[in-house]
Amino acid sequence: MSLTRKDFTPIQALAAGKQGGMNAGIILVRSYKGAQAIEKRFDASSVRHGYALREINIMRRCNHLNICGLLGSDLDYRYCGYGSMFIDWCECGSLDSLTGKFARKGVQMPEGFLWKILWDMSLALCYLQSGVDAESSARKGVPMLRAQKRMGWGEIVHCDIKPANIFFTSRGVNSQYPTVVLGDFGCGIVDSSRGRYEPLMDAFTSSFAPPEAPSYSDASDIYSTALSVHCSALLRQSPFSDGERVRRDPLRRDCAGYSQTLATLLKRMLRRSVKDRPDALYLPYLVWREMNVSKIENGRKHERPSKPLPSWAFE
Repeated sequence: MSLTRKDFTPIQALAAGKQGGMNAGIILVRSYKGAQAIEKRFDASSVRHGYALREINIMRRCNHLNICGLLGSDLDYRYCGYGSMFIDWCECGSLDSLTGKFARKGVQMPEGFLWKILWDMSLALCYLQSGVDAESSARKGVPMLRAQKRMGWGEIVHCDIKPANIFFTSRGVNSQYPTVVLGDFGCGIVDSSRGRYEPLMDAFTSSFAPPEAPSYSDASDIYSTALSVHCSALLRQSPFSDGERVRRDPLRRDCAGYSQTLATLLKRMLRRSVKDRPDALYLPYLVWREMNVSKIENGRKHERPSKPLPSWAFE
C-alpha cells in the first residue's frame, strides 16, 4: 500500500527549500508504524509541470538494495502549498558529510571502504540500465549482457550523481561497511525522454558533471561516480577545476596509501570520451575483479585493504 501525507508525522527539518532543482524542503518524519522516513517536498510549480511525478515514477520502478526506496507520495498541494514524496531514511548520512568529517580529522578513508562505494554504486547503475541485479553474476566472474536486460525495461540515467546524493544505511549490511544507497532522482531521465529538452536537465551539479553534459548517458553516471570517489579519497568535497589533471592522475602521486589498481580503475571511469569508459552492465564485473586484484596488491605490501571505519565516522 502506498503511503500518503496523513500516514506521517514531521519530526525535524533537515534542509530548507531550493537545495535542488525542485526541492521545497527535506523533512525527517515518522510513519504511523513508528519507522522513520524522509519527506521530500516539491513546490507547486514542480507538481503542476509534472516534474515531481516524473521523479516519483522513476523511483516507483526501482526495487534494489542500493537505490533509495519509495514509500509513498501525496501531490495534492491545494491546502499546504507543496507536494510530498516519502522515501527511505538513510540514517548514516551522505558521502559528502562523511568526507567533510574525514577532512576535518585529517584521516584518510580506508581503501576497502572506497571499493565498497564503487561496488554498491556499480550494482545500482547496472540496475538502472537493465532492471536486473548483477551481484551474483559479477561475483562469479560473468559480466552482464544486453540480452539479459529485463523485458520492457526503460533505461534510467540519474544525471546528478555527487557525494551529496550517495547515502549510507545500516540496512542490509553484510560487511563491515554500511550499505551505499543512491538517491535524489530529480534530474533523472528515462530512455523515452532522451533527446527531449526539459528545464530540469540544467539542474544538475556542474562541478560533478561529465565533460559531455548536458548530453547524458549511462557512461555519464559512471564518470560522476568515479569523480565522487576520487574527491573522497583526496578528502575534498568538491573536484579540482582542472578536469584534465583529474583524468590524468585521479589519486595523484602524493596521495599515498591507495593501490595502483584503484587509481587505474578510476582513471578508466573518468576518461573524456564516453566510448572509452566501461558501460554500466560491465561495471559490476569490472569492479569486483579489480577489487580482488587490489586485495592481492595490498597484501603483498602487508597492508589491510579492509581497515574498518573509525568509531566517529557515523556519530
